[in-house]
Amino acid sequence: MGITLPEALLLAFFLETLFYGVFLTLYWLTLVILLKKCGIQRDLFIPVATLLLCIATAHLIIDLVRALEAFIFSVYAIGANAYYSNLASPLELAKTALYITQPTIADAVLVWRCYVLNDRSLLVGIPGCIVLLTNGAIGYYVVWSLSQAGMGSTVYTTVPGLISTFYILTMLISVICTSLISWRIYRSRHSKSDGPAAFLPILIRRRRKWHFICYQRPCAPSSIRDGIKWPIPCDGHRPSYCGDRILSYHPASTLPYR
Repeated sequence: MGITLPEALLLAFFLETLFYGVFLTLYWLTLVILLKKCGIQRDLFIPVATLLLCIATAHLIIDLVRALEAFIFSVYAIGANAYYSNLASPLELAKTALYITQPTIADAVLVWRCYVLNDRSLLVGIPGCIVLLTNGAIGYYVVWSLSQAGMGSTVYTTVPGLISTFYILTMLISVICTSLISWRIYRSRHSKSDGPAAFLPILIRRRRKWHFICYQRPCAPSSIRDGIKWPIPCDGHRPSYCGDRILSYHPASTLPYR
């Protein structure tokens, strides 16, 4: 025997509250990490994450108000089943609009990130924007259709097929963009590594003696001075000598060439 509509929505409200707590925890962890960053990661992702949290909070508040109306304040007037069956109510429309807006904003950031990491390729950006705009248009058309629904109508009888299309396109955007981003990051890291040879010691000769320096990353082009080949790591440091021993590393800009 299936559960009734009020029971299903009450269960959905409980699960939404549970996942909202998870989302809030992840938001604060993300905020701590992003505050240590700079540039586009901080300027873009913090406002977007805060906006998504605000939308989720507003959605939860609306569900709480609707639950109080259905089970406490209006339970003797129209009943919980009749209250939740009214798809054209203002709170229901506002909740659905927020539900459409949140994944649309998140998918827009995902498409933008995928576009940037793939060298701003139009082959990635244009199809992503087309699918994103199509999905957003479908979602807001669903909201408009629900505002015209009569009493006793359901979502699937009012807009048949559109809800499923919205879910499918949302999942496609998430899966494809996440896969492209992961593949791009993997390829970029793999291309920067020369394998085990990148970790072999580099020998240099100074004062008729050989010294070696073990680098933990591939080196940038070397600097030649006084017949000595100075390997310069990617972080712009040079070895510092005292007699015949290597003491430490210092920024190349602070050490004069001899």
